Amino acid sequence: MNVRIDWQPSGPQPRRSSSASAGPGGKRKGKGKDAKVFGALGVGALVTIVAAVTIGGGHKDTGGSHKGGTPAASAPASAGSDTGGLPFGTALASGADGTSRIGGLPRGFPRTTDGAVEAATTAMSAAYAMERLTPADRDAWVKDVWGKVAPDTEDKAKLYQAQNNLNSSGQLLDPATGQPVNDRRFTSLCHPELGAYKVVDSSTDAVTVDVWQVCISGVIGPGSQSDLTTNWMLGQFAMKWAAGDWRISSTDAGGLTTPPAPANSGQAVTTYAERAKILAAYGSGWELYRDASESNPAEVGDSQ
Repeated sequence: MNVRIDWQPSGPQPRRSSSASAGPGGKRKGKGKDAKVFGALGVGALVTIVAAVTIGGGHKDTGGSHKGGTPAASAPASAGSDTGGLPFGTALASGADGTSRIGGLPRGFPRTTDGAVEAATTAMSAAYAMERLTPADRDAWVKDVWGKVAPDTEDKAKLYQAQNNLNSSGQLLDPATGQPVNDRRFTSLCHPELGAYKVVDSSTDAVTVDVWQVCISGVIGPGSQSDLTTNWMLGQFAMKWAAGDWRISSTDAGGLTTPPAPANSGQAVTTYAERAKILAAYGSGWELYRDASESNPAEVGDSQ
């Protein structure tokens, strides 16, 4: 079967930069312990990684001022637009520096700070996609990233699939017949290129990084009444270099109880300047990805 597993949509060409990826950790705002806090991922999905790693805020948009109930978006800015003082870093949101793939998800990152940032970013970005892999690919990917597979990994994947009317191959099913549909598809993409990152600490074999991103999920396609869910999420990843790749040593919510987000949490796209304002309350050291974007994701256009 030809099943489309969504990953990072191609964005603008990466900006060239000679600066190293770095950034001191800033003072955290928000209450609560540095704990593993759940991610609110719409329809109650217990996504294996995000549920254990990030804090999240969800917004399901079922209509309003924008067409088709798709996530609200700021107008894309022109090239050279104001970043509000938020610098471009050198890490890629797309995972393009990964030299290998497991189930289509990037792995094999370089032994650099940027490589660690990209490994953490793609791990967090795979929150939805991994639940739509085959069991063998999912186990292989989780084991490669985390070093082990949790006993309930498959149960969580099955729950996610059931909640979203998907079969075990990730195809959208007609709830009435249980058969795959051809004119619509289920999309589940996370977009770090619409967020930012912060390197909290870095050495040759250990990097701690905060990853902030937005995820969009729902049914899109001709004839569908779009009902996309937008979730802003943040996670802190302690990465270690082991056996030729960056792997997750530990994770937490970075001392926060709610993630950075626009005032309208259903807004999926913000300008660089807007991101700078949002992140100003969350310490210094934040950077845009080298392939950051201010444009609507492809799936938002598909749903209109």
